[in-house]
Amino acid sequence: MPALKIVLLCMASAIVYGICHDQVTARVCVEYFTVGHAPIFPTESPTLLAFGWGTLATWWVGLILGVLVALAARAGSWPKLDAAHLIRPIACLLIVVAVASVLAGITGYELAEGSGLVLPEPLGTRVPKGHHHGFFADTLAHLAAYVVGILGGAIVCVQALVRRRRVARTARWSDDGIARVDLTAERPVVVVSRWIARTVGVPLLGLLVVLTMGDGIANPLTASQRENLFGVVVVAMFLGVVLGWKWEGVGSLLILGSLVLFAVADEPFLLDIVIVPWLVTGLAYLVCWVGGKEADSAVFRMQRFHQLLFAIAIITLSWFAMMAVHELGHVIGATATGGTVERVVLHPFAISRTDVAPNPYPAVVVWLGPVVGCALPLAVAATFPRRHLFVRNVAWFFAGFCLIANGTYISVGSFDGVGDCGEMLRTGTPPWVLLAFGGVTVPLGLYVWHRLGSVRDFVRNPSMITGRMAWIAFAALVVLAAAGSGLSSR
Repeated sequence: MPALKIVLLCMASAIVYGICHDQVTARVCVEYFTVGHAPIFPTESPTLLAFGWGTLATWWVGLILGVLVALAARAGSWPKLDAAHLIRPIACLLIVVAVASVLAGITGYELAEGSGLVLPEPLGTRVPKGHHHGFFADTLAHLAAYVVGILGGAIVCVQALVRRRRVARTARWSDDGIARVDLTAERPVVVVSRWIARTVGVPLLGLLVVLTMGDGIANPLTASQRENLFGVVVVAMFLGVVLGWKWEGVGSLLILGSLVLFAVADEPFLLDIVIVPWLVTGLAYLVCWVGGKEADSAVFRMQRFHQLLFAIAIITLSWFAMMAVHELGHVIGATATGGTVERVVLHPFAISRTDVAPNPYPAVVVWLGPVVGCALPLAVAATFPRRHLFVRNVAWFFAGFCLIANGTYISVGSFDGVGDCGEMLRTGTPPWVLLAFGGVTVPLGLYVWHRLGSVRDFVRNPSMITGRMAWIAFAALVVLAAAGSGLSSR
């Protein structure tokens, strides 16, 4: 009987959701049901069609899901779950399916309207032309509902098994084998947000992979500034969705920070409806991180925020400063050899470069960039006073960053000869020298980082970074980015 209750719960939930879902889609484009489906219901009433198709198209989904969930919740010797334990997970699943359907419907409508898509024949003539966009919206909304519902149902089953296993280890249960513990200790808004972020994020990961495989990866040294910026945003979003499964704060900061970065450089992008799923994923991860588990105190969450803010600011600052020191080497080389520096580009949204004309000794000028870029940070870090331990460690981190960045740039560039590497090859430097440079500097940079301590210890102890440290690093980043944007052209 308890298993039958679970099956009936899943069937009723699926039917109720299907009816509510179709009440909306039938009003978006009624032809989706009257023309796009078999004429089972002889009516053109959106309400009646929604009741009919909402029941017919979902009862079997609920039945299959119910059987699987009942097996996951009742089979075996572990403590058994009843229907009451599954109400909240199933409710969360339905909310996630609804959000995914809305996002898919809006995306389908906007894409159809923006690209001028029309329905193929015979649908093209049977559906009024003005309703084609709505037909596309309904199609994607229903497809998203099925896909997310299937994936979410599998997650419900897995969660049921995981919870039963956890309860079997730690909890007591009654004689009838039903667990008498609270299996949903987290706040409902956190649970729902986590479902939304993960369920919407997985298709976005697939979309990124497909786009990358289709378009390929552009060389950042030969691509345009906008392409480079878009590449950085895509990589950051990809990492945000992946890392958000484990560290929701990191995921939200990467995704939302990427959107802000793109908005600063290309404001019309925010008007594109495609950005909505990314925004929803980032905000959902943010809600999970801020809400957190009950055991996570407000102090701990604030310490984690300061840690994340500091890490992002220091890494970004290191990138900007590394380019500045690298270009300083070119300037020193040009000045020492009698060349004339025409322009130094240090814009935060561009790959740095130094234009020298005339340039009587190009080999010296081009090699002093990576050499000074590696040697100067090392010298500064080595001579920094030991009594300022924290700043000294930051200096050593920057030195390691410069060694790895310059070494990777020169060694990888030896294959396609772009940027400084092309000039090195043209002036007679053998390719093996470029590879050897990277073979020395990259391991040395990794060794410098290794001496600073364990990354795991840093992640596990957010109290190592105070609020003052985090905000000073962030302020320095803002000042440097503003100075680069105002004083340097792209």
